Amino acid sequence: MSVEDKLTNVAVLRILTSFWVDITQVSVRTTGGVVYLGGTIQRMTASHRDLGEGVLRELDTRLRKLPTVRDVKYHFVNWERKLTGYWLPRDPN
Repeated sequence: MSVEDKLTNVAVLRILTSFWVDITQVSVRTTGGVVYLGGTIQRMTASHRDLGEGVLRELDTRLRKLPTVRDVKYHFVNWERKLTGYWLPRDPN
């Protein structure tokens, strides 16, 4: 993994925590400027409003604005990003 990819991972984790995402449930990997996120995306505590489609779109926009990011691929168990940019909740069962 390149130094640039490692720094991108750190920047992605900072953005996730700024949205109060529980990063212990999310895997982050960057290869050649492509960020791969997987696992379960959820808030750190119940006191924060649930993640919804609008919040996920804003999160995606922030991640894609990072200068070292060429693309973002999502593999979440509980949410799916469509090619149109919309997010749909998934049934985890």
